[in-house]
Amino acid sequence: MGKLKQYKINTFQDMVDCTNADNLDNFLDDLRISISLAHEISAISRLLTESKQPFESKGFVWIDDGKNVSQITISSDEKK
Repeated sequence: MGKLKQYKINTFQDMVDCTNADNLDNFLDDLRISISLAHEISAISRLLTESKQPFESKGFVWIDDGKNVSQITISSDEKK
């Protein structure tokens, strides 16, 4: 198997550029999962911390593999 295609997504144009008729449904499935997870992470963060800072995403990397699996890395920019 060759190297999987990975796309850094920061803008709507990035989404257009990485999709085509063959992979659009897979991309949309992965995007739906990612957005749903972001909502869940935001809710958990509000429950567990005193921070009123909203959840913020700097974009994501989409791997065009058709697996519909997400991996999330969480970090904080807050200074102590």
